[in-house]
Amino acid sequence: MIVFEYLAFQIIALLLVPLFDSIIKNTKAFFNGRKWPSLFQTYYDFCKLFTKKWQYISKFTSFISILSVFVIFSVSLVLFMLIPVGWNTAILNLSFFIFFYLWALATFFMILYAMDNATYFGWLWAEREFFVMAIVEPILVLLIATLAFVFKTTDISNIHTYILSGNLNFMIWFILIILGIIFFYIILAENKRFPFDNPATHLELTMIHEAMLLETNSKHLAIMELASKIKLVTFLTLFIYIFFPFTFWITSTLWLFALWFFKILVMSCIIWAWEIFIVKIRIFKYQNIFIFLFLLNIFLVIFYILK
Repeated sequence: MIVFEYLAFQIIALLLVPLFDSIIKNTKAFFNGRKWPSLFQTYYDFCKLFTKKWQYISKFTSFISILSVFVIFSVSLVLFMLIPVGWNTAILNLSFFIFFYLWALATFFMILYAMDNATYFGWLWAEREFFVMAIVEPILVLLIATLAFVFKTTDISNIHTYILSGNLNFMIWFILIILGIIFFYIILAENKRFPFDNPATHLELTMIHEAMLLETNSKHLAIMELASKIKLVTFLTLFIYIFFPFTFWITSTLWLFALWFFKILVMSCIIWAWEIFIVKIRIFKYQNIFIFLFLLNIFLVIFYILK
């Protein structure tokens, strides 16, 4: 019975994923002085794409183009279902390493998909996607290692339970705040948001994720876009699950779900506020940000050891 209730809340949360994307777009449009569409516009777009026929596959592409679409969506869906939205604990233990390397698998298939289409922009931005993945991964591994060093585990639920207990000293709270800032930048890079990419652009020379989908349409495009939106909400859910897990003494599952919705809404507002005041940086400056974050994490570990 508990499993069915857990899955029910996860499915409801899944249905709300396009709504958060609409909230970000509409709020940005409001503060930019533009007319905003309906909050259900993202749902309309998905309905329009899903009613079209399956994408025509060129004879110059291989089975990778079909396989990649469903691998990317499957990974997004599975990991979304494993991070609880209305519960304090997950139904399965999930390591940080498993979580992020499954995402790496999805990113790898995204790169294969872009390269399999054999277009110039697909190859170019597949290389840049791999570049972003390569500079983010060391920081990600170091962040996980820092959490494992502090909490003696890489299990997401165990770290959440330990933080929720409140038995933390000032040093650990300080470390969590800094790691939260680093993880926020990782979320922006992994989900191709400002300052690393502009998800709303249609200029091939200034986009990464969208450039790899130039040859995609109909149901395939809908599946890829839905996977991208699920990925963003999953990362935000993981962020609040680890770095802001407080339930304010709420025990009801329904109210915990409402609290999750409110937290994701706040995170969505933070993202649109960030994207209003931050501009996209050039790709050769990406490493400057991540070198700084890497060194910051190194100094954090040294500071914790010498405390």
